[in-house]
Amino acid sequence: VKAGDAGSLLDVIDVVNGKNASKDAPRAFIFVPNGIYDLDATVKTTISGHNISLIGESMDGTIIVTTPDKSIEGLGKADMFDISGTNLYMQDLTLKNALDYYSAGSAGRAAVIQDAGNRTIGKNVRMLSYQDTYYSSNSNQQAYWENCDIHGTVDFICGGGDIRFQNTTL
Repeated sequence: VKAGDAGSLLDVIDVVNGKNASKDAPRAFIFVPNGIYDLDATVKTTISGHNISLIGESMDGTIIVTTPDKSIEGLGKADMFDISGTNLYMQDLTLKNALDYYSAGSAGRAAVIQDAGNRTIGKNVRMLSYQDTYYSSNSNQQAYWENCDIHGTVDFICGGGDIRFQNTTL
């Protein structure tokens, strides 16, 4: 991924989704250098491939942010990432959904991640939003988050499944 280039990030994710469409695909690594990746109003970026690693250079320096239009506020509508693949690994990233919930005129539901995948792992990942920051929408899912920092105000962790948080600040 080109440093600070949101279009490059989205293009690489799209290519890797296609190459890793099969559950037995070899692991694909996406390295995201330090920079701010401003997705503007882009929402529901799909990570549907299997065995993908999305690795930033540092949690404080690799920042991916989306600012959805307030008219699409809502769980399943204003989410930054929509994960459906298995064995996704994320490390050293800050993910921020910057929906302007004060003027949205509603609840401010804007997930950073809507996770319908399985066996998602995050290490050193910061997630920032207001409501529904991390939403596990697969009740049969297993996920593991270690040394993470997850912020929100209302129901910021929601959904189902077997989700473990180790050394994580909530």
